[in-house]
Amino acid sequence: MKAKLKWSVLFPAVVILALGMAGCGNAAKSKVPIRLAYIFTGVHSEAPVYEPYLKDFAATNPDINLVAEPMPGGTPDIQAKLYTQAAAGSLPDVFISWPGPGMLKNFISANAVADLKDYIAKDPQFSSYFKNKGYLFENSVQFVKDGPIWGMPEEVYYMFLTVNKKLFDQAGVSVPTTYDDVKKIIPAFKAKGIIPMAMAGKDQDMNVCFWFGLLNRFGTNDEIIKGITQGGVTQYPAFLNSAKVIYEMAGWGAFPEACTAKDSGEAMSLFDSGKAAMYYGGTWYIGNVSAETAKDCAVVPLWTFAGARGDSKELLGGIAVEYLVSAKGWADKDHHRGIDKLLHALINPALSAKLTEVGVPPLLDVQYSEKASKLLIAADKLAKGASRFQMNYDAYGNQPGNDALNNLSQGLLNRSITPEQAVQELDKQIRSGISQ
Repeated sequence: MKAKLKWSVLFPAVVILALGMAGCGNAAKSKVPIRLAYIFTGVHSEAPVYEPYLKDFAATNPDINLVAEPMPGGTPDIQAKLYTQAAAGSLPDVFISWPGPGMLKNFISANAVADLKDYIAKDPQFSSYFKNKGYLFENSVQFVKDGPIWGMPEEVYYMFLTVNKKLFDQAGVSVPTTYDDVKKIIPAFKAKGIIPMAMAGKDQDMNVCFWFGLLNRFGTNDEIIKGITQGGVTQYPAFLNSAKVIYEMAGWGAFPEACTAKDSGEAMSLFDSGKAAMYYGGTWYIGNVSAETAKDCAVVPLWTFAGARGDSKELLGGIAVEYLVSAKGWADKDHHRGIDKLLHALINPALSAKLTEVGVPPLLDVQYSEKASKLLIAADKLAKGASRFQMNYDAYGNQPGNDALNNLSQGLLNRSITPEQAVQELDKQIRSGISQ
């Protein structure tokens, strides 16, 4: 016969179980889903460090349900996706974007991103990290002195020419310092079956960066920025002269065949496999160069041009990408707490130091990892000798103008348009963006 249990005995156990279940329910309820959209995925050089780091964060923060949303692809496609999400009120809580008013205009005008100025100033860690580094925010996420801060810098960059000295020796030529030098060495490379310069036109990266580098060598920054923000680029010679260089070099066979159908990863593989002698780009490419290839490489400034007005010791550089925070998520108490915790994990010395292993210059004051690329250290040395840094010009331009830079540089690379046509069309698109 089974013994009967008295209710007086059962009641405490039932209450404890109920309280336990209620506690579990509250715990599940308090596990806030925080969406993070990022670009460091797939073949991106930072992916081997960044994505495992996110998994560790998720594992050590059980109160947060981190919803990782990788964004592969080129800049225009990613921006279009984010703008669509902003219009629909469905932006991720934290997401990667590119700096400057041209890129952030749509987010800000839609009141879709949070102003982090007071938050950064009051946070002990962030105020310490960025003490005396206000320049990291200027023209990237802060456009007016003492104005709102629309995000936090994720990565600094600088741009330069990387050369494979082994291939230069094979071709019997020297590293170019002037455009006349470039014209002379291209036939020597072609005679040896070496592609003079890695180039891609499929995504907005190598091709537009190269155009920016040429603009920087030909004209003053004031002129270039005026042209990009106010229109009238046809009156500034730097735009036509730089377009002519791309068109001429394509005609000389300086770039890979059908380079407009190649993305930047494919172009970088040509350089890394020893098939191309040079590439021009930012520090974010360093992680794509293997240690075996890197030992034969050097980094130098982009060549100069006779009669040009640009500063030959200036480098393009600044903030590569940044984190923006959804205003909707920031306003929600539970999401705010989770976003705060995530931002502290993403902007910190430990991750910054780890990323130097894959070619990322340290955002914060940290020591380079022992595994840091020698190319990165060489680039850092080159940067320390620069007269100043100038942010890439798409940080200032409007979206139609920036899209035109990509499309028109493709036309110059495959010589389907003339430099004169390219500059006229660029001016037209910039003006259309201003009128919107």
